This record gives sequence, C-alpha cells and structure tokens, in this order.
Amino acid sequence: GDGLFAAVLRQFDQTFGSDPTLIAICLVVLILGNALLIYAYHVLTATLMNRISERMRDVVHETYVTVGYRHLQAFDRGALIHTLAGETWAVSEALHRIARIGVNLSAVVIFGIGLILFSWQIGLTVVLTALAGFAFLRTLLGPLRRYSDQTLAENRVLYERMLVSLNGMRTIRAFAQERFILRVFGASSVKVRILAVKAERLKSLILPLGEVFGLIALVLIALVAKTAKIDTATTVASVLLLMRLQPHMRELDGHRVALAAISASLRNVRETLDLDRALWPKPGHLEHQRLEDEIRFEDVSFVHDPRRAPSLDKVSFVIRRGEVTALSGPS
Repeated sequence: GDGLFAAVLRQFDQTFGSDPTLIAICLVVLILGNALLIYAYHVLTATLMNRISERMRDVVHETYVTVGYRHLQAFDRGALIHTLAGETWAVSEALHRIARIGVNLSAVVIFGIGLILFSWQIGLTVVLTALAGFAFLRTLLGPLRRYSDQTLAENRVLYERMLVSLNGMRTIRAFAQERFILRVFGASSVKVRILAVKAERLKSLILPLGEVFGLIALVLIALVAKTAKIDTATTVASVLLLMRLQPHMRELDGHRVALAAISASLRNVRETLDLDRALWPKPGHLEHQRLEDEIRFEDVSFVHDPRRAPSLDKVSFVIRRGEVTALSGPS
C-alpha cells in the first residue's frame, strides 16, 4: 500500500536491504530488550509497593500511638486493627493499578494511532466501540463500590469478633459461652463471604464483556471495510493490530474495577489519617526522677467518654513508696 508504514518499510529496505538474517537479528534484539524492561519493571514495582505499604503502616501506627486517646474512642478496636493490618496495603495497590492504567492507556493510544494510520474508518470504528465498552463498564462500578463499603463494615465487625475470641478466652470458657461465640462469629463470617462472592460475580463479567465487545469490533470492522472498499491486506493488518490491543483494553477495565473494589479501604485509611479535628496530648516539660515518698490523689475525677459516667469521681487515695497499692472495682 501507500500508507506511512509502507513508506517506512521501503526506507528500511533502501538503507539496510531486505536480508532475512538482519530482520531476525533486529527482532531478537527487540524481544530481549523487551524482556529486560519487563524484569526491571516488576522488580521496581515490587520494591516501590512494599516501601509504600511499609510507610502507610508506620504512619497509621504512629497516629494510633501519638494522637489523643479520646480521638481513638470514636473507633472500634476491631476497626483500628483492621485498618492497620488489612487496609494500609490498599494504598500501594491503588498506586500500582493507577500506574498500570497509565501503561495500558499508553498502549491503547499507540495501537489506536496504528489503526488510524492503517485506515481512519477502521480506527474510528474501534475507538467508538471502545468508548461504548468503557461507558457500559461504568454501570458495574457503582454496585461494586457499594459492595466495597458493605464488605469494609462487615470486616470491621469480624475483626472485633476475633478480638473478643482471642482476648476473652478464659472468660468464654469460664461462663461456657463457646457456642454463643461460635454462632456470632459464624454469622459475621457468612456475611463477609456473601459480599465477597457478589463482588467476584461482578468482576468475573470483565473478561466475557471484553470478548463480546472485541467480537462486536471485528464485525464492525468487516462491515466498514466492505462499505468503504478497504483492501483485504489493510483489513487483515487492522484485525491483527486489534488482537494486540484487546489484552490492554481488558487489563485497563480490570484495573478500573479493582480500584472500585478497594475504594472503601482507601477512604477508610484517609479518614483514619484525617486529623484536623483530632485532640493531641500536650507535651510536658518536667522530668520525674524517682518517687521520694508518696503519690497523693485528692478528689480526682476523670472521664474517658463524655457520653458515659466518670470513670473516677472525686477519688482520694495514696500510693506510698515501697508498698503495693491495689485498686479494685468493676471492670
């Protein structure tokens, strides 16, 4: 043909000739270079993702340790542990998927330009079909985000049940509450499973939908080629290029769905670190060397939670040096 690629090939022939050995060497060099880039990409990605996860764990843990205790009282202990142990990884995963979206979009742009250079009619057909697929996928992201919110809430409850089971082992056995604990934990576990299955059903639609839209694109290419009287060689080359494009489109859709699935986790981490209204303890400046004689409490009151009664209400007692002082009362 007379297209741009044909002109490039002719220039290559004029400069280097059409020796099959030279062409084979060029292909081998390109494949090896591609393999090296893939290896470097995966090593760099793993390094960055683990560093980001480490940093997020440290930041959340530092927040728990240094922020005012009253701020943390607004959260269940199960939610705090779930955020620290299970949700901080979502930040690195989200950044990785955003980077992959950039990679896939770059590939889509390159292949799309190639299709347009082959035939603008075919290229436009593929672009419109891809946009239709993107729009259809958006209808799946809304329910997936709702499942993400519900799963986060149920996982918090499940983590709280785990804490009760682990921290209260002696009490559970002392009061013969094993069956009750198993029943409550099992109910929470079932809810998490049901939500996970619903989310996976939506995710499982990505591959079939990609195949369907790929088939639609092939049919439309055939119709456009026949209507516009595009030669067979250009049509076949466009179809081959479309085949190379489809995996990037499917991966792009998969990353969009994955981001929607972890949206609740990302929001949870962000809210945990949103400390604009948090109360920070005031730093002291006096150093306590050692207990000389005694510590005396006179009419001391203390409130953990403003919504509840005081934990201490005008309490007076003395802790003397060298003695054991026991505080007894309801837990």
